[in-house]
Amino acid sequence: MTTERAQPGVLLYDGRCSACVGSARAIERMDPRRRRLRVVDFRASMDDAERAGISPESLERGVHMIKPDGSVSAGPDAVRDALRALRLGGIAWMLGLPLVGGLFGRFYDWFARNRLRWFGRDLPGGSGCADGSCPAHEPAVSARD
Repeated sequence: MTTERAQPGVLLYDGRCSACVGSARAIERMDPRRRRLRVVDFRASMDDAERAGISPESLERGVHMIKPDGSVSAGPDAVRDALRALRLGGIAWMLGLPLVGGLFGRFYDWFARNRLRWFGRDLPGGSGCADGSCPAHEPAVSARD
């Protein structure tokens, strides 16, 4: 009998989004020893994403889950996979039901598109957006302009 523990899944989230950071911290509290799920800010480290073949453009569109078997899910599917990893399969099942799942998917996509506008924050060191173009960091236009 082996005592090896299966590798945890990896949830890649956007560390520039304060709502995403709050969700990541809640996940960490549910799994303090990181046995089931490791949460990683993809802006701080691209190592896991690169190993899994996830492009930076794809990461910008939403959360990604790298499962222990190496397969990858994104968006609402990644949320459901993370819930399953945390042994919250009942909630994941509910979010996969036809009507609920459809509404959840639409809500998730809408939220992901707008997250930086609503919950964006500067990167560590105050560097703002990587390319300076995200809506959360556009300069305010004065009435004189």
